Amino acid sequence: MVDRVIPLTDDQLDDLNSQLAELSVDDLLLWTYANIPHLCQVTSFGTTGLVISSLLTKHNIDIPVIFIDTLHLFPESYEHVKAATKFFNLESRLHIAKPLGASNATEFASLYGERLWETDSDKYDFVAKVEPQRRILSDIGSAAWITGRRKDQGGDRSEMQILEFDALGLLTINPLCHWSQDDVWSFIRSFEIPYNPLHDQGYKSIGDVHSTEPVKEGEDERSGRWKGSPKSECGIHRKPKWAVSVPKKKVAALSFAPKEISGLRNPPVTVGSVIHVVDGQTWSA
Repeated sequence: MVDRVIPLTDDQLDDLNSQLAELSVDDLLLWTYANIPHLCQVTSFGTTGLVISSLLTKHNIDIPVIFIDTLHLFPESYEHVKAATKFFNLESRLHIAKPLGASNATEFASLYGERLWETDSDKYDFVAKVEPQRRILSDIGSAAWITGRRKDQGGDRSEMQILEFDALGLLTINPLCHWSQDDVWSFIRSFEIPYNPLHDQGYKSIGDVHSTEPVKEGEDERSGRWKGSPKSECGIHRKPKWAVSVPKKKVAALSFAPKEISGLRNPPVTVGSVIHVVDGQTWSA
């Protein structure tokens, strides 16, 4: 299988981010779809993911959607995923990433150890989240993925940009980078988008049962995740200890040809259309 790479220099990335910051989220998603190849959305169907799914649906952007099922989610979360899948008509495009060799929590414990999140948190993140996500990304041939992260969620996210390369080299797009929590909830309520009922029980950010607690009034949005631990991100947004470095492929040819999206309210942004040869095989954006 060909590893798909989107080569951009740091200067190119900085220039794109400064221009993209001027676009509305709608136009940003349209630009992303028109200019970035091999694109998908990765979502837990949390509040920000719901906003992005709604906007992608609005603009008929039918890209693959990846949901990571760690096998340790809340029952309410599983029911919510079913409801959201139906609401956005994602049945034919949804890819569910599960830990390798396991289909439920019992099988997971048998393969990887009881309460792995306590005995080796980094290893748990890798086998339950990172490896399943990377496997599906590879299977569907994605080189870039849309996230729902926001700067105001704090921690490492406060320094994020709209376009970034993730810890293992894939391009990530953060369309809601500059939105606030209030912006997100205003959108969800305005368009009556079904959300996880756990939000009405004090849960602001929802992950695994064992690492998610309700948040008290005045506490940070993500303070209910990994309570009492310095940890603020799971492995898919940082380089996990258990990940093997991605080998660099030989790029035999590379050229950039500007491509624009017209019809935006703001001046169009250009990015190179990639044509290159990887391991003897050619593909183009």
